[in-house]
Amino acid sequence: MTEAREVARQASRALVREDPQADVKLLLGQLNELIHAIRASCARLYLEGPKEVAAAADAVLSALRVVDNNLVTWNLARGSAPESLSEYIERHTVKAAELSHSVTRFADEASKALDSAP
Repeated sequence: MTEAREVARQASRALVREDPQADVKLLLGQLNELIHAIRASCARLYLEGPKEVAAAADAVLSALRVVDNNLVTWNLARGSAPESLSEYIERHTVKAAELSHSVTRFADEASKALDSAP
């Protein structure tokens, strides 16, 4: 989850700077691979883990998908609608904050579960 957030952060920074040297497609591909890995990890948690932790993990995965979708859309719109840059930055800022909140909630739920384990 931490790595996925960092890759999303790198992609958004490259999009904000409109950095021609940054390979945004590569970063978005990495993010997509990390989302798949997180989904696979969550599958076991859904089956075996406490429901509170599984629900928190699901919230992280959902928030991460929204961030990814926004970044992909932003990247596609770069060439065709540069005037909407501020809208994408604002939307990403809100969605990244929601992702951060969901990761914190997941960590809290996982910590509680570990503390209560026999």
